[in-house]
Amino acid sequence: MKNGDNKTTTQKRSGPALAAADFGSAAVRVLVAEAPDEHSIRLLGIGEAPTGGIREGRVVNIEQATAAFGNALKEAEIMSKCKVQSVWPAVAGEHISGVNTTGSTVISEMSVSVSDISKVKAMARAEVAPRTNMRVIATLERDYEVDGQKGVQKPLGMSGHKLSGDMHLVLASANVLADLEKCMLQCGVEVENQFVFSGLGAACSVLTDDEKRLGVCVADIGAGTTDVAVYSGGVVCKTFSIPIASDDIHNDIAHMHHASMESAERAKKQIGLTGDGGEFVSLSEVGGDGESRQSMHVMRDTISHRVDEILETVANRLAPYGSESRPLSAGVVLVGDGALMPGITEAAAAKLNMPARVGHARYRGENHERVTAPRFATSMGLLSMAATHRYESAHRRRQEGFLADFSSWWRKLLTDKS
Repeated sequence: MKNGDNKTTTQKRSGPALAAADFGSAAVRVLVAEAPDEHSIRLLGIGEAPTGGIREGRVVNIEQATAAFGNALKEAEIMSKCKVQSVWPAVAGEHISGVNTTGSTVISEMSVSVSDISKVKAMARAEVAPRTNMRVIATLERDYEVDGQKGVQKPLGMSGHKLSGDMHLVLASANVLADLEKCMLQCGVEVENQFVFSGLGAACSVLTDDEKRLGVCVADIGAGTTDVAVYSGGVVCKTFSIPIASDDIHNDIAHMHHASMESAERAKKQIGLTGDGGEFVSLSEVGGDGESRQSMHVMRDTISHRVDEILETVANRLAPYGSESRPLSAGVVLVGDGALMPGITEAAAAKLNMPARVGHARYRGENHERVTAPRFATSMGLLSMAATHRYESAHRRRQEGFLADFSSWWRKLLTDKS
């Protein structure tokens, strides 16, 4: 569906609206907001549409995926009275990979400039062996070293001769990104800045700075993928995605108990790992109007088997983080629709051997009851990232101008003295 088909009444605002898009396997979500300042957003519009065109983070039917995005976009635009021109989109799936690397450069002037930092990031990206059809979507700072001084967090403006930096890179399939971008372009919307790994987007909305410093894992249990971001010492140290998630649980119920997908999903959400509500559960039979009665004990076993697989895979991929040598003291934070399944928090705490909680976006504005649900964690985080990026970009340009003026004054002063 073309975006030009969306008839919305536009409303003038103090600045361009922020927009986020989360392409999930079960639904596409679009949020529109404005940013009164660097640290806050005001939600203006919410759009949510079911999709069958995306599976495990990849577009499998571009027409269906485009229609779903167009429907969610239209709903958000009508509610916000804004015309969306660009969005911050999330990307997920097993094609995502994270790698830690380093880069270094000679400081070009007497103090570290924005250009020097950019060179370090470019060198860090160059250190990663080229992978066919992969694209770096994030270069995340871990720490810097200036002339042997380690543990530097903000090197801009510091004096020295050599700058080195440890980075965490997030890579994604160029084909997957191109297909998602096509869906947006066909609706008249461009990508603003770049794609964001959904695990990082979710982390931005549900984690505190203390949790990031102590060590924490965010696990976004969506419909088709479970996307994970790990923080330690306040910085990202690991990212990955696994193709096992919430849909696999009710698929198991449907296949093993000959139930309709709708009743299987309903049973998953109601029973979970606790199985409260009696000795038996009724399931609608697939392809008919009849019902079957299943033992609650058997149903719990069906669900717990798949949940154990998800958590076991996450635990294995977390290593060495979460161990005694590299503890994640703040535990694991669960988001996504799968985070609401009864008993999964307790199961995660036991399997990962760390505290566990369900994450909710820290937002208290209008419609907070809806957008603080775990399924909106990624898209709410994208809005926060978009607001911060806009303000930081403006601040960086002002700061770079100041440092350039200072360097020019300092050189002139030295020249006059000589």
